[in-house]
Amino acid sequence: MLKILIPAIIGALLGFVVVHFNLLNYLPFSFGDSNRWLTLAAIPVSIVLGIIAHELGHLVLGLVSGYRFSSFRVGPFIWFKEDLRTRFSFSKSIFAGQCLMAPVYDFRMFRFVLYNLGGVIFNIILTVLFFVLFLLAPSNASLSAWEGAFLVITILNLLLAVQNFLPIRSLTNDGANIREAMKSVDATRGLYMMFHVNNLMMQGVRYRDMDEKLFEVNYKADRNNYLVAYMFILRATRLDDKGQHDKAFEIYNNLELAKLPAVYQYLVKTNLMYHHVVYDPNYSTARELYKDKGLQDFINSGITPCVCISAAYTFFVEGKKDEGRKILVKSKKVLKNTPNKGERIINAEQIEKVEALMQATS
Repeated sequence: MLKILIPAIIGALLGFVVVHFNLLNYLPFSFGDSNRWLTLAAIPVSIVLGIIAHELGHLVLGLVSGYRFSSFRVGPFIWFKEDLRTRFSFSKSIFAGQCLMAPVYDFRMFRFVLYNLGGVIFNIILTVLFFVLFLLAPSNASLSAWEGAFLVITILNLLLAVQNFLPIRSLTNDGANIREAMKSVDATRGLYMMFHVNNLMMQGVRYRDMDEKLFEVNYKADRNNYLVAYMFILRATRLDDKGQHDKAFEIYNNLELAKLPAVYQYLVKTNLMYHHVVYDPNYSTARELYKDKGLQDFINSGITPCVCISAAYTFFVEGKKDEGRKILVKSKKVLKNTPNKGERIINAEQIEKVEALMQATS
């Protein structure tokens, strides 16, 4: 219901503001009208400012909550900490923005509400700032171009704050993370592991080398809670990294994917497809999985492991060997810009394995 109701409310609010302030008068129907172009230019500027402010909010309030910097991403631009140094990378991303932090080591000291609300709080601050500028801007009988620009930035940042504050489970947004994490200790631990394991991977510690106790899961916990499901996904990922693919496959199959948000469904289906293409070939099952349009978009998103999987699927399942090899070459290039040392190590092994299988088949 929320998936329908919330966009409707936001759309109605935006429509009211546009009509009330006559913002349509500032659309650039005339190429010579610089005032109208200024209002239109405020839209992409607002989006970029909103993303930067949102991620800075997570960063600042994460530091206040005792977290340590791990990575900061705006579009393809990524700053990340590796080997005690802050590095920069330019990489294709499925994220408009992302700030990942390393939590306190002791789970009992883990605090997550303020960190998750950081983005919303900073978007609200930006909203208030530009609304004040809107009120102070020189005005005629009608809206000036600067007033129009300030109002656009105000509105879009307010909408971004609302969208991330309201707990929309399908988006796995900040509000949803807080609500899901509060449901049980197991869910809270799932959110903790999301940050803790990522930080270890950033430093080059792969799953199989991490403390096994980290991956202990309560099999009676509610797997429909996506943070609990993430714990099971992590456990399966570790088993895969240890070469115990059948055990990992069993865990993936025991998850009720239809009850999880899309991104978690695609994450599991991607691993299942790789299993059916590489570890235990079953091409008909792989084809059935790949019929999912959302999964296709996820695999074609350009992130490193997905490029390798795309290469394997194209080569072995579709039988397009030349194209599969080209995609695998692309995966090697993408690998170089992966801002996660552990992922680079694991994905490099996957690429070598797929390449060896291709050569053996040829």
